[in-house]
Amino acid sequence: MGQAEIGGSVDAVLSSGWDSVRQRALLGAYGTDGVPQERATAESRVELLGRLRWEVIQGGVVFLTYTQLLDGAAFAVLRPAELLDELALRAVGGGAMLPVRVNSRDADLGAQLLAMLSRGFLLSSLPLSGERCRRLQHRLAEAGGGVAVPGADGPVDAVDRLLRATGELDPALRLRLVARWRDWLEAAGRGLLEVRDLAPADYATAYAVQPPPAPRELRSDAGRGVLEAWTGGALDVGGMPNRSLLYDRIEPLSRAADRAEHDDAELLRESFDETYYRAIAAGERCMLALAAPGAGCAGGKRRRSPGRCRW
Repeated sequence: MGQAEIGGSVDAVLSSGWDSVRQRALLGAYGTDGVPQERATAESRVELLGRLRWEVIQGGVVFLTYTQLLDGAAFAVLRPAELLDELALRAVGGGAMLPVRVNSRDADLGAQLLAMLSRGFLLSSLPLSGERCRRLQHRLAEAGGGVAVPGADGPVDAVDRLLRATGELDPALRLRLVARWRDWLEAAGRGLLEVRDLAPADYATAYAVQPPPAPRELRSDAGRGVLEAWTGGALDVGGMPNRSLLYDRIEPLSRAADRAEHDDAELLRESFDETYYRAIAAGERCMLALAAPGAGCAGGKRRRSPGRCRW
């Protein structure tokens, strides 16, 4: 999304390529059975750093949503100190600081992490099978209300208590996960990572640029039913479309034996993801880079328009 699309100045780039599901697929391609690597190999490290460097060159600053950072398999294997050495091009102009900006409610990344997990979040960044990730999600939702209370020890320790209460992670993996989040929160606390308050997503601009699919573009009654729920507001939360609710409605179509329903699931997911990231980019006043269909995710065979980057 270029300046002409949202008006005014922009000083960061948001890429749908850093979507947490895409990050899982990217690191899963280097791992085993689609499970993300827990530690970067030389090959995957070169690819990740290459992508980030290119976006820094194009946009000056890489903008990440809090889920892209906190649940990103790439940002699980790349630590803040390492990225500071590799990406801090702005240090030449004064002040070593990551060329990365992240959004978070009330600009509080720790509270956002705790809130995210205590609601029962489906983590994509873990080196676990999808089935185990979904089981952890269920246990997080069960334990969240009674355990996820921040105390004097801070949000990361509250998150650690929550994860322990689920009983789903072995201690070594849990400690590595908590250490990763602590690294990023400490980077934010030291001013190495810019954290800004969430800006409202601008769906009006997103729909004006790229409307949802028309019913005739879908091949099944089930697909058209999901589209009606999306565009009719049945999946809205706080007056805005909710991605998790839409994904829940799409998931049965993805697993359907009917090819038409499966294709509709791909089209609906791709169309909504483009709308979702375009709305965030417009609200946060960022340039938008759209990943090509099928890049870092399964499917992507059918699309209304080619994958592209907008600067």
